[in-house]
Amino acid sequence: MKQIVWLSPEIVDNIKCLYDQRKYADAYDVIINNTDLDQFDGKKWFVAAVGVNRNEGYASSFIKTYTIIAKKIETEGKKNISDQQIKKASNKIAKHILTDVINNKGLVPSFDQLQKIDYEISTDELNLQALQWAGTPFGIFPGCEGPVPDKLSDWSLVLTATEYAIVSSLYEGSTTYIKSFFDHAFGNAYLKEGKKMKTKHHFKMLYDGDCPICRAEVSWLTKCNKDGYLEFEDISKTDNSDDQRSYGKSKQELLDRIHGVTEEGELISGVEVFRQSYNSVGLGWMMAPSKWPLFEPISDWGYTLFARHRVKLGRLIDKVIAWFV
Repeated sequence: MKQIVWLSPEIVDNIKCLYDQRKYADAYDVIINNTDLDQFDGKKWFVAAVGVNRNEGYASSFIKTYTIIAKKIETEGKKNISDQQIKKASNKIAKHILTDVINNKGLVPSFDQLQKIDYEISTDELNLQALQWAGTPFGIFPGCEGPVPDKLSDWSLVLTATEYAIVSSLYEGSTTYIKSFFDHAFGNAYLKEGKKMKTKHHFKMLYDGDCPICRAEVSWLTKCNKDGYLEFEDISKTDNSDDQRSYGKSKQELLDRIHGVTEEGELISGVEVFRQSYNSVGLGWMMAPSKWPLFEPISDWGYTLFARHRVKLGRLIDKVIAWFV
């Protein structure tokens, strides 16, 4: 059982001094440095709250992204939550909690009390539904302290928050908002640095024209390529021999696995080529799940298996279709 935590009068005076100077994150740090997680489960809330209040680190990135995306889903992209609104809510929560600690002579609220205060102020200040409150998914998500974990890139962070936001909207019965989110999120979802993602960009897909499935994919993407951001190059039609390298690869290497060239001239391969291609025609949402933490390894493994047998598989499909027709 977690113990009740009392802070000494000297520590309370320090907290009050920082509170009067509006240094709320520093006051949180004082509480963190004078509590033990084994004895006080509320410490993990303060660790996350420091990052949010300072607008830095993993907690801030995830909570901000999740809240913004969840709101966009609900409002079909019509309403946004600004950094200023989130900061105002964070400060209001800090004032409430620190005032409690000071007025109660060093008694620190329990984790349940902290969650309750956080929830009530956040949902009221930001006009959120229950499951749009970032504390809902964040309570079960690890690694809240410090910077974004190495294995979780900024892009993955956005998609992870998206997973939770979509699930939340489904619980709220907001299935009609999902497509609307995808129409807006990739232009507005906040990254850790506060940058915005580009909805469309120029990209060149290098494909195997001898592969029936590849040709079908290119044909469909061509129809979707209304703005001309996506280019195609049929590698099977080039006369590039093994000793005459193009894009730094032999013709066979380019055929063995799908490749693409970014705006910056970088050569990429595998599932990322499809993500970039779909994003170029405004359909990035269709490939978004392939980058989600749970699905990315499966997507990469599935494509590797498919690439080995794609020509045979394509010819088999053609035969099956011809047989029925």
